[in-house]
Amino acid sequence: YAKVGSTTFHWRSRLGQILSSEKPALVVVSLGTNDAPAYDKVKTQPDMYKDFVEQVQAAGAFVVWIGPPAIKETRVPRINDIREMLLKTTPIYFDSRSLDLTLTDGIHTTPEDYAYWMGQIWHWMSHTMIVKDFE
Repeated sequence: YAKVGSTTFHWRSRLGQILSSEKPALVVVSLGTNDAPAYDKVKTQPDMYKDFVEQVQAAGAFVVWIGPPAIKETRVPRINDIREMLLKTTPIYFDSRSLDLTLTDGIHTTPEDYAYWMGQIWHWMSHTMIVKDFE
């Protein structure tokens, strides 16, 4: 499932329905960047990411959270605060900041770099045995 510009708030309200209908074994989440503009709302719900992960786990799925790339706070204020919240509350976290991605507008990357990014995530999941558990 994907929705451009979506937030964790958006998916949290739909998550239970999706999990019960799809019954996934593995859920890969890439959320957080669009939560940054609503940081004041996010910080009043400190367990939001933890609750999201626990809901996926309660449905019997393994969850991996993909962190935002190296976006500058001048482009997305509070992105570092969101990233720190994710690092503290999500058990399996891929930190995308180390990847050399071209951020065309300071936030989004090119189609080629999205493919590279996913390749790096797949490589990491393969080498950390995450994917092997689902073969």
